[in-house]
Amino acid sequence: MAERGPNFIVAAAIVHKTQILLARRYQPELPEAHLKWELPGGKVKLEESPNDALIREIYEELGTEIRIVRLLPHVQSNIYHFKKGIVHSVVLAFESVITRGGLPPHVAEKAVQQVLWVSKNELNDFDLLPGTEQFIKC
Repeated sequence: MAERGPNFIVAAAIVHKTQILLARRYQPELPEAHLKWELPGGKVKLEESPNDALIREIYEELGTEIRIVRLLPHVQSNIYHFKKGIVHSVVLAFESVITRGGLPPHVAEKAVQQVLWVSKNELNDFDLLPGTEQFIKC
């Protein structure tokens, strides 16, 4: 079994008034995450800063530009055992606001099936990817 990693992942806790934006992942090849709700974001590329990666990922996924407000005080570390090998992912999340491109629900990328604005008291109504709620509570 091959080992890979760590993968560095960035996520945006995009806030508008009293709501936060959730994205529903479309990834049938990864049943553990397929159709689960999460904060939008993605992988940090080689030689890319986490901030630049997040700005790029949000634009690619949602067609929206953001401004990063702050790094959230929680780091998530996950180890996944797949048929192809073991993957270690480290996730950082940033509180962010939309600066241009309008308020989604616009989806620009196939990996995101749907986006919704939700209040914190609605989170229990969604099948969240593990760790998502901890970031939102920050």
